[in-house]
Amino acid sequence: MKVLYVGDIIKLNGPSMVDFNIFNHVKPAMIYFSQSNDFTSLALDIKNFLKCDVIHVSGVSAKGALFFVLSVFLFKRRFFLMHSSLHIEKKIKNIKIKRYFFEIILVFLSTKIICVSNVLRADVSKIYSRNKNKIKVIPNGLSLPKKIIKNKSSSSGTLNILCVGGGRPEKGILKVCESVEFLIKKNGLNIDLIILGEEGEDSKLINNYDFVKNKGFVSYDELLGYLNHSHIFIQNSLFESFSLSLFDALINSSYCIVSENVGAIEYLDKIDSDMFSIVKYNSMNEINEKILSYNENRINKPMRGNYKHLCWTNIAEQYVNTWRNTID
Repeated sequence: MKVLYVGDIIKLNGPSMVDFNIFNHVKPAMIYFSQSNDFTSLALDIKNFLKCDVIHVSGVSAKGALFFVLSVFLFKRRFFLMHSSLHIEKKIKNIKIKRYFFEIILVFLSTKIICVSNVLRADVSKIYSRNKNKIKVIPNGLSLPKKIIKNKSSSSGTLNILCVGGGRPEKGILKVCESVEFLIKKNGLNIDLIILGEEGEDSKLINNYDFVKNKGFVSYDELLGYLNHSHIFIQNSLFESFSLSLFDALINSSYCIVSENVGAIEYLDKIDSDMFSIVKYNSMNEINEKILSYNENRINKPMRGNYKHLCWTNIAEQYVNTWRNTID
């Protein structure tokens, strides 16, 4: 079996990190990679396409839709990895009509649709109800360290809170800013709010707060560095199909406050329940309550749960088995 994987290993955002890790944990002799937004290599891509039994497309792209159409005529199996749906994303940003068309092609022509969490599967099943029987859930994998970081030193000084998502409205960071401002004024807390991620519609309003330290888009290694110095990680998302950053935060012994809309929470081990709290999206009262509760003792414990089943080697094996055993 040979696979043509159409995805993105350049942007290094969440979906790109998934593509990078799947590609690098599958035997090289089994897989060819095609950068989804690069048509300069199309001749080589077509050459590799003709050698393959399986076409795997990660995310919505014109190239992915093209190879799916060709695959139908050449009887190749087709797998569509959904990190989200444009019908979900349209609630918070403008989507070009042609991209809806590409997503429809990928969904309807797929042999199997892969979602990264049950949260996403539930939404996709409602949007594409005729195709819900084709959906399979394979979670994103984790880069587990050889050693888990031990308890942090949590002095009574500045409380460091970290959010990932930049100025994108769906990440809910503006509400976190309002919460922090309230706690500073009403409870006298000394807080630094570190923001990581690309600019967005909320960036100007977020940057108006003097306690905000907006670092913009950073590398994965830089993210881990910031997490290592953060007491609290907050993911107040309107929708988050997974959230690799949640596990990175736990690995770095950060206390995590996440909205109920985050897909990754179903994979959290109960043994770590004293190091995370689940809140309603944009509930300032609940966010305030969890921050104040943490601040009373400032205890940061190392991650203790068993997440070996989520390591990238095991997740890549699930993909290989799915590609191999699914019948068109």
